[in-house]
Amino acid sequence: MPNPYESLYTDPIAPIIPAAGQKPRKVRWWIYALLSLLVMATVAAGALLVVKMIFDMNQPTDVAAVAPTDTPEPTSTVPAPTKQAEPAQVVEVIPTAVPTDVLEKEISPINLVWVKEGVGANLRAEPAGQVLAVVPNGTAVEIQDTKEVSGTNWVKISSGIYAGWMAKGLVFTITGDSAVYHVVNEGAYVREKAWGAVLDTLQSGTPIIVTGEAVADTDTFEGAVKLNWTPVRLLDGRTGWIASHLIEK
Repeated sequence: MPNPYESLYTDPIAPIIPAAGQKPRKVRWWIYALLSLLVMATVAAGALLVVKMIFDMNQPTDVAAVAPTDTPEPTSTVPAPTKQAEPAQVVEVIPTAVPTDVLEKEISPINLVWVKEGVGANLRAEPAGQVLAVVPNGTAVEIQDTKEVSGTNWVKISSGIYAGWMAKGLVFTITGDSAVYHVVNEGAYVREKAWGAVLDTLQSGTPIIVTGEAVADTDTFEGAVKLNWTPVRLLDGRTGWIASHLIEK
């Protein structure tokens, strides 16, 4: 019959706790030492592994060590600069000076020929001389000279067509800033005031000078027609009022 304790002394892995009816085996000291070393080595290895992991986590990534990939570089979306057009050359416009003679003509008085009765005034070769032509009413002329003969004043006039002498009383001067109007229809009365006494009767086409704004009729007598009246000055210097609808520029 084999010795039941023989394996206990020869097999260190055998159970330390004996079975019922058996004597406990004797455990050698080196077995404990070996087991202790094994446990310590395992713990040390685990600790080193944890330390290494922590160390690796705290290290910066080496970007240069990353191998390049075959991913193509993105195409630049920034548009290429375009050549800007050169700005158009600014041409400085220098205003042309108005000739002095033009300014003088614009502000110079206007001389008009006019006779109350008839269609025009006689043009003569010399004062009280032979009649050359009849200058129509309203003709603008230039006065070149004046002369008195036998108590009558004469003026030497010229225009685009006519040149000669004329009685000074038949040429009326109107300043350049005057508002010159003409009588229309078949003629008009010039009155002292609206519906007032008649100062003169003007033929159609007679030039007159408007001296102010038209005003509404204020007379209320029976049968009166409500009109607008304009203040005027005649060529001979007299002033009055005329119905506004009987004149135009």
